[in-house]
Amino acid sequence: MPRATQSREEYELDQDIETQMGGLKKILAQSYRDASGLKAEGNELLRKGRAEAAADMYAKGLDTLQLAQSASVLMADSMADKQSRLIADLHRNRAAAQLAMSDFNGALESADEALKAGGEGDEKARYRRALALLHLGRRDEAAQEADRLAASSSSQDPAVKRLRADIASVS
Repeated sequence: MPRATQSREEYELDQDIETQMGGLKKILAQSYRDASGLKAEGNELLRKGRAEAAADMYAKGLDTLQLAQSASVLMADSMADKQSRLIADLHRNRAAAQLAMSDFNGALESADEALKAGGEGDEKARYRRALALLHLGRRDEAAQEADRLAASSSSQDPAVKRLRADIASVS
């Protein structure tokens, strides 16, 4: 008799977990939609020259994903990858807005977070990191970032060439 009770309890627990997971999936999906919407809104604001408002939108998008980041251990790998890409996008775009606002410390921090979330090969984050370092007077570090960019596929990119020239002119 105790074995049948245990099986029923296990079954009920499994059903509760499945119900709760379904609710969590809905909450996470809404968080992704909200964060993506905030990113799009931030992009539009940045295009209009409203860097401070754009930076705020990107920050709100990152705040929206706080629960999702905590739940990432429960996610399938593909979902966790999508989340990482969105987080990297928000940080990277926030770095662009912060550069436009001359918040070079903030831009450096955001670029670093984008590299953590999106991987070391994130050329846009690395480029924005180099710009922030250059503006902060950290020429040698900026040169290292520019060299990494030049060694990658973007070596023919006019922006990277211009960055390297700007760094060289500071020496």
